[in-house]
Amino acid sequence: MSVPPDAPRPIRRRERNLVERTQPDAQPSLDVKLAELSAEIARLRLELLRGKPAAGVSSKAEAEEEATEGVQARERGSHRFAMRSPATLSPTADRELPPPPARFALPGELAPATKAWIAAGCGIALFAIAYFSGFLLGDRAIRKEAEAARAALRSELIPPQLPRWNQHEIIELDAALVALQKGDGLNAVKSAEALAVANPQLPGIDFLRGCAAVAQGRFTAAEVHLNAEQSSASVFAARSSLQRARAFLAQNKTVEAAGCLLDSARRAPTSAGAFFWLAELNRRAGRVNDAQTLYTRALLRTRPGRSPDDALIGLRKCLGRVEGGREVEVRAEVEAALAQPAPRPEWFLAAAALALQANDARSASGWLERAAKNMRPERYIECLDDFIFRAHMGRSELKARFPSSEERARWILRAQPILLNP
Repeated sequence: MSVPPDAPRPIRRRERNLVERTQPDAQPSLDVKLAELSAEIARLRLELLRGKPAAGVSSKAEAEEEATEGVQARERGSHRFAMRSPATLSPTADRELPPPPARFALPGELAPATKAWIAAGCGIALFAIAYFSGFLLGDRAIRKEAEAARAALRSELIPPQLPRWNQHEIIELDAALVALQKGDGLNAVKSAEALAVANPQLPGIDFLRGCAAVAQGRFTAAEVHLNAEQSSASVFAARSSLQRARAFLAQNKTVEAAGCLLDSARRAPTSAGAFFWLAELNRRAGRVNDAQTLYTRALLRTRPGRSPDDALIGLRKCLGRVEGGREVEVRAEVEAALAQPAPRPEWFLAAAALALQANDARSASGWLERAAKNMRPERYIECLDDFIFRAHMGRSELKARFPSSEERARWILRAQPILLNP
């Protein structure tokens, strides 16, 4: 059978084998097989066109159309095969290959949201780089600063060194206290000055010198020392306020004295002294109800062995109610207390105050005599040193029941009391 010269030459088996040997990695694919099948179909159709009609072909025009489709299919298959084989063995090497598909090409212009995300990511990356770079470069400076801060904190937490007392200072301090208790202000001043020379920073030295100055009546010098001690944070600050109040009351400066007593109550809220003397000031000013409230608060803060004690505060509370016109209430309490087997001597003084309020000097003298027999002299003078009794000192019936001026002066020097009526 002869083949027209212009008919496309099919790919021979020998050429296919040569291609497979030169490309060991290239395996026959489905495209190659389809090309071979299309070429075989085209050959059969050409034979049918030359006089050998095949089954299923109705006319010559249809046969030519099918033959043309087969030739085009073979060309497409040969083109694919040429892309997989060397150029020297491909029958279509002289043809221009189509460009590869641009499946991985980026779009020409990005969306605004994508640009924003890219910019944010770049900014975060730059910030992280700058942060870690600064951390690494400034690590040494940071460590030095932290060490300095820890050193400063340790220096603040370490308490300051307290002044040390030696044996000489303790002896001088005891001598000054003994002198104050005996009413010897001159020796107390000498001891205080010796302590000030030995150790000017000794806690309580200004308080001691101020007490000695008050005992001597040098109120200006006392104010200087007591104010210095009150401004400090020592344990003598509250007691210094009391001594300042004592000095102000000795000069009849009740307003300044009240301020010092309030300061003492603020510094030592569990001490009964400040509340007691505040009650006395309110009682002298005629504020009976306020005085009774302060007396009650002072009673809640009394402690054994401390002055003022509960007996003295209770007596002054009864005297305040007597002055306020509540004699019936006080008389009932006094009668109930005197009915006990061994009443306290302070109840005898309360009975004497009721008798003086009723202008019964003889009964008052009897109650005062019983109280003097059952109390120590210093205690009797302390309890009797009240305005409700001192107002009747000039009466002949009671003159023997009151201490003399010398006895009272010695008691003042020894006890160093706060006097509302010096």
